Amino acid sequence: MPITLWNFPPDWVAKTGPVGAKIVEFVSKWYPEADGVFVSSAYRAHEDDGGTWSHHNGQIYRNSKTAAVDFVTYSRPGTAQLGLHGRDSAKMRDLAKWLYEHFGDLTVEMFHTTPFNTDNGFNIRYQEPTHGIPGHDNHIHFATSEALLGKMESRAPQLFREPVPHNVVVEPVVGASTLFGWDTSDYDHDRGMRPSHVRAAAEEGIRFFTHKVTDGTKTIHNRAGGKLKAARDAGIPFLGAYAVPRTPGNNGHGGIIHQVEFAIAETTRQFPDWQDFPGWFWQVDLEHWDWDTVQPWCGVEMCKQLRELTGKTALLYAPHWSYGDSIAGADPLWASDYGPNRIGNFKDLYDARDGNTGRGWRKYSDRTPVIWQFGSRGIVGGQKTCDINAFRGTEDDFARMINAPAVV
Repeated sequence: MPITLWNFPPDWVAKTGPVGAKIVEFVSKWYPEADGVFVSSAYRAHEDDGGTWSHHNGQIYRNSKTAAVDFVTYSRPGTAQLGLHGRDSAKMRDLAKWLYEHFGDLTVEMFHTTPFNTDNGFNIRYQEPTHGIPGHDNHIHFATSEALLGKMESRAPQLFREPVPHNVVVEPVVGASTLFGWDTSDYDHDRGMRPSHVRAAAEEGIRFFTHKVTDGTKTIHNRAGGKLKAARDAGIPFLGAYAVPRTPGNNGHGGIIHQVEFAIAETTRQFPDWQDFPGWFWQVDLEHWDWDTVQPWCGVEMCKQLRELTGKTALLYAPHWSYGDSIAGADPLWASDYGPNRIGNFKDLYDARDGNTGRGWRKYSDRTPVIWQFGSRGIVGGQKTCDINAFRGTEDDFARMINAPAVV
């Protein structure tokens, strides 16, 4: 391990638990300048105010254990060249920026201030940008949870070790325009999303919109109806609800048919207009979760049941990073590939990812995805931290894909 530990007891890994050790291993493996990084602090049995507030002695975030590690990049242990022209300040800034830009949305806590006028420091709390804390100019405080670290480990190979192979060419769609879409959930409402953001999104060019409605047979997202009504009233021509399949029996969830019936009933309760809305479609959100490694057949079966029971097309969100080439059938795939997952306007971010020839359009499971979710930190209609998506084609092309009437 190129990262050096300063004066750590032999049992520090056991004390900090697997999360702290894995944080150090993760940075050691993926940060290109890891051999110049030191760990100055990790597990602390007692903090000054009683030992109950800090991730340094382990906390719980969203039902997952956390740990914190302090990183420094001093020229050698016991020294520091800090300040505007200090090379150690620049090295720490670079590490903090790397963590912030690539994994900020998977960070429970990060604090680091710099002397440079080209940034505002690199500070995260509970996966969102925040203000800094004094005293964090000479080290980087970084904390995450076991669940979020697992997602960091899944993302890193996409960012740094798995470029599109040279023999795989993403073919452009000749003459294709681009439609942009926004998929949302009650978590967006918790972050501040309101109907006014949906109206603004339509004005900015969002042309398809989905909202999470159910998860298995036990969880309901109650904001779906209100947001779908706002999208309809804003003139967005293609609307959908999405359901998350669970492994039947896992944590008491029913069979796939019961999950489908649950999703249809709840969508009808919140937004009965779906039955007559010409541009309606379903989205199935299939992915591995920390508490349920859902197998591909669950999503494929959910799509089948939704089609048969409603006569509407179902699109299968089933990312390559979760399932590789194991997804059977011919359901239209909704891919995700976030790359650096930067913050910004959704159209600008799409252009920065090479747009209609970007790597998110590469074929997997024997078919080219029809929609690419290219980020989760986009700004849409003034709302931040949004899942942003693209479709290569016109509105008539989208309508044909979901077997809907042509847009008038």
